[in-house]
Amino acid sequence: MKPLAYHELGDMFVEPGCAVCNLLRRDVRHYISTLLYEFTLDLDVNKAFRAGRGLCNEHGNQLLEHKGSSLSIAILYKFIVKDLLQIIEQSSEEPKPQPIFARLRKGDTGNSLAARLGPSRSCLVCDMVAEAEGRYTQALSEHIGDETLRGKYERSEGLCLSHFRQVLSRTRDPAGYQSLISIQQAIWVRLEAELDEFIAKNDYQRTDPMGIEGDSWSRAARRIAGEKGIFGLDRRGG
Repeated sequence: MKPLAYHELGDMFVEPGCAVCNLLRRDVRHYISTLLYEFTLDLDVNKAFRAGRGLCNEHGNQLLEHKGSSLSIAILYKFIVKDLLQIIEQSSEEPKPQPIFARLRKGDTGNSLAARLGPSRSCLVCDMVAEAEGRYTQALSEHIGDETLRGKYERSEGLCLSHFRQVLSRTRDPAGYQSLISIQQAIWVRLEAELDEFIAKNDYQRTDPMGIEGDSWSRAARRIAGEKGIFGLDRRGG
């Protein structure tokens, strides 16, 4: 019995882009919708949402794309604003920060109010992404020897650089490891040829129309960086 992730990868490989990125984007949309429509008033979810000071920059902005959920968003963030005001009120009687050298002599290198205002846990959606990412990359690692899945991977646009590296790091079977490298290498060779053709056709002396290489520049950027909204999500903690 193959895991669900195996079948999801196979279905997504026929779509443009990195299959793992695209699955994660789908999962993020579903998770945020569920949060807004079913768990706005759930005590445990609300507590975690508040502890994370809402969602990270990327997922917080994706939350705002749900125009019909303004009331749910208002409820979720009202509690955070209330928490922040309470923290400031509680700190109003604290002594003002001392000069930096005086604090260093006492071993105090931080601002306690600044620390309390920050998140005490990671973004809920980032946590979900990390768990799902591991599931998909592990499934590809374990089943790359499967002829059907391997064939779909070969005909796809390949994985983004980060997810290819993650799959490689999880692969223990030497034959599967080499198969992954061969497939991705062939995909990158095709992409390089398309980039060369795109660059050549931008010569003013060339008059032939663009073909599939016309968007190779944007595909190359996404294959290296990953699809929009997947990486570099939670950097609020410093």
